[in-house]
Amino acid sequence: MPHVRHSGYARGMASILFDFDSTLVPCESLEQLCFKSCALAPEREAELAALTNAGMEGSISFEQSLRARLAIARPSLEATLE
Repeated sequence: MPHVRHSGYARGMASILFDFDSTLVPCESLEQLCFKSCALAPEREAELAALTNAGMEGSISFEQSLRARLAIARPSLEATLE
């Protein structure tokens, strides 16, 4: 892979991660994926949304929010490809 010149923090990195949810698109993609593919009960959807908000507000870490949401939804590869 050819070297790509960057300035600042990206120097020498091959890729950059970017959180586009609620920034470039008007929704949280993990929630949408779970709602469509996991057939969650309405109270579980509300719990997912609350965990998303807690992570976004900083009352829990992103990692805690992500792990808790995935534990609730437990999406399968097959379901996410539909």
